[in-house]
Amino acid sequence: MNQNQLEDAIQQFQELQRVDRDNVNIRMMLGVIYYEQERYDDAIIEFRFVLASEPDNHRIRYYLASTYLEKEALGDAFEEYGKIPPESDLYVDARKNMAYIHRKQDKMPQAVETLKEAIQRKPETTELYLYLATLYEREQDFPEALRVLEDALSFDPDNVEILFQMGIVHDKAGDLEKTIETMKAIIRKDPDHAEALNYLGYTYADRNMNLDEALELIQRALELKPESGYIVDSLGWVYYQKGDYEKAIKELERAVRLMPDDPVINEHLGDGYLKLNEKAKALEAYRRALELDPKEDQLKKLEEKIKALEKEVKGSI
Repeated sequence: MNQNQLEDAIQQFQELQRVDRDNVNIRMMLGVIYYEQERYDDAIIEFRFVLASEPDNHRIRYYLASTYLEKEALGDAFEEYGKIPPESDLYVDARKNMAYIHRKQDKMPQAVETLKEAIQRKPETTELYLYLATLYEREQDFPEALRVLEDALSFDPDNVEILFQMGIVHDKAGDLEKTIETMKAIIRKDPDHAEALNYLGYTYADRNMNLDEALELIQRALELKPESGYIVDSLGWVYYQKGDYEKAIKELERAVRLMPDDPVINEHLGDGYLKLNEKAKALEAYRRALELDPKEDQLKKLEEKIKALEKEVKGSI
């Protein structure tokens, strides 16, 4: 619904509500519309009214919890999510959100424990394992992340998303051989897995190896997802590594247009400009990347590049 349609729907339901104030279905629909309009306080009133009459309405309780979460009322959200029982089809999402709340509160052990308890109740739910592995990955506990993903593969061996996350963890753990091996396994299972094609191609390109194969992989990925800024960046970067800087800049400029807030892509564009001796443009791109909250290792490299380039640009004036 667009905004005008939402407003019309609210007026209609409010009219019905005045005629029949105790109609639970009307109050439920009104609450959902308020939620979609981000009128969270109004939505809470309606959802709580419904739950007073239907305490086992798990969908409305999930909506209520999600409304609290949007309001950053984390304690209330956690409490409501916790009331959704294992037999509900919303249980898994509720537990993931409870883990997310713990994480926002810097309570990582509790987040992990919440997911482990959910896995005990729903032992073959792949998304719980994926989220738990993500938590370990964030803590840089790569062996534990891999163990969780291997557990998931034991009952879901053909799931390429499990394999893809394993490949990423291998990469972060510095195991290049297993990263490449895992991405190749995904592509064998699913030749149209754009993310794996791109990841393998970029892995090669970033290490200046197998550049012809990298180009082929990335071009295949781009055919599948032509508007992906990440894949366009990979294409620009493989051209950069092959020394074709004109083509590199063309693709990297397009990548920045698609994803202007990515610090890595902006840095890549700066590197491309520098190769063509366009120092002012390179400096502008590096400064923009620095403003986009880069990770610590990139931050240091950017600061060094900017410092060196500022001296060169200043000296040429």
